[in-house]
Amino acid sequence: MPLENDAEHIAICDAVVDELNRGQFSQSFTAKRYYDPGQALKDVDALRVGIIPGGRRTKRITRGGARRLDYDVAVAVIEKYNPQDGNDSPDAGMLLAEEITDYLERYPLQAYKTAKQDETDIPATFSPEHLRDLHLFLAPATLTYRRFT
Repeated sequence: MPLENDAEHIAICDAVVDELNRGQFSQSFTAKRYYDPGQALKDVDALRVGIIPGGRRTKRITRGGARRLDYDVAVAVIEKYNPQDGNDSPDAGMLLAEEITDYLERYPLQAYKTAKQDETDIPATFSPEHLRDLHLFLAPATLTYRRFT
């Protein structure tokens, strides 16, 4: 559950950060929460995993006022890409992005057990613009965590 002064959405994002930092993946990283996705892209010199709060949807599901709350949490794998290193395919970043979404789909958030991962949206495999123009591999995904009140 959220700390007394935390917004529920932020508490869920922080639980995602904690879960990822506890997990074991093919590459080492420390996940961090950001408000501004642009901040996650600044000064990237090593692998970065950014967690960004997204939208929230609420739906009344009974006449008595019970509600379903859906919280979107963006997860981005960001890695510096240097085409001159002969690494013309950031396969390791693609693998890590898959591992992260698979992990979050399989395991409940230990720090926020009432929020269940319900849906995953991967809008694009990676961002060609970031790869070409900024030499950054960026693999975004949005996970929806659902809670009932």
